[in-house]
Amino acid sequence: MTQITLRAAYPHTPAMEPRPMKAQAVWALADTVRRQVLGSMHRGPVEPRMVAARLKGAVVNGIAMHFIWDFGNTIQDERRRQVAGLCEHSPDEPGQIMISINPREVADRPDLERSTFGHELGHGLLDMPAAVHERRGLRMEYVSEASRRFRRLGGGTSGPQEMDWDEWRANEFMGAFLAPPVAFHQCLVRLANEHGLPLLNRPSLGKMGLPIIDIRRADVDALEQTVDRLGEAFGVTPDFARVRMRKYGLITKQKE
Repeated sequence: MTQITLRAAYPHTPAMEPRPMKAQAVWALADTVRRQVLGSMHRGPVEPRMVAARLKGAVVNGIAMHFIWDFGNTIQDERRRQVAGLCEHSPDEPGQIMISINPREVADRPDLERSTFGHELGHGLLDMPAAVHERRGLRMEYVSEASRRFRRLGGGTSGPQEMDWDEWRANEFMGAFLAPPVAFHQCLVRLANEHGLPLLNRPSLGKMGLPIIDIRRADVDALEQTVDRLGEAFGVTPDFARVRMRKYGLITKQKE
């Protein structure tokens, strides 16, 4: 498989920290990355090991980084708790980004491996350029679905009450990397037609000109079957697919 060096850019501060970004800007970045890495295969489910084999490094906002991938070793935090994923940079290895996926935490869950991989890749592209630029250590680790946190080497941990924009960006990147708005919308409309779901011409954040699903008039079983097949098409769970449908505005609200 041919290896590539990804190239991407987004608004940033002089310190290479991302400037405030709307969700749509993060989605656009994820789509750029997906297309560069997957090429003609960009419409199918993301296969993390294939992406890792292909993605040798990245130049983000002019900052060069190279990736080291690990899918075979368990990962623990300082309290010896298992973490599903880890993205880190050490000043002792300038420019090297280590992304690890814990096989113990994602075993027999390819959907969880995909989401963890996408989230940590988001950290690698959105948070690590600043760490590389400043030659500082940064360690960002996945603890659980309900608790994500990051830690600068020698620094503190963000609390659960405050809005963690690093995690929000990584989550939005992951969602659009696994289920890009346009392709996701196109697949949804095709499946909705197959299951006879009512459609409504209304603007969305998906594919311009395509209708959305009017769930107020939709048959519950047909809707569930559509969501199940939509998740399968992108290698994600039905719950994941429902979240993307709402975020992209591809379904009406229950009451309007």
